[in-house]
Amino acid sequence: MTELYNEHKDYVLYLYRKRYMFSDEYLQMICDTFPEMAGRFDELKGLLYLMDLDKEQWGRRPLAKLTHDIDLQITEERNNP
Repeated sequence: MTELYNEHKDYVLYLYRKRYMFSDEYLQMICDTFPEMAGRFDELKGLLYLMDLDKEQWGRRPLAKLTHDIDLQITEERNNP
């Protein structure tokens, strides 16, 4: 995965910046405040990245799996400091 990260370093940094600006807590607050507009948490996270993060949809957008993997890594880092 490191090789893929290096190939798309600018995109990976972009994802990290977005996820640190829009934490899980912040996204949940948006879902709670605007339930009719924000939808489900995973849908809101998809809007953040402009792609569906469901495994079944990975083939529809370039770098979808990389985005999923980075998001998962960021979530794990936040939950296990």
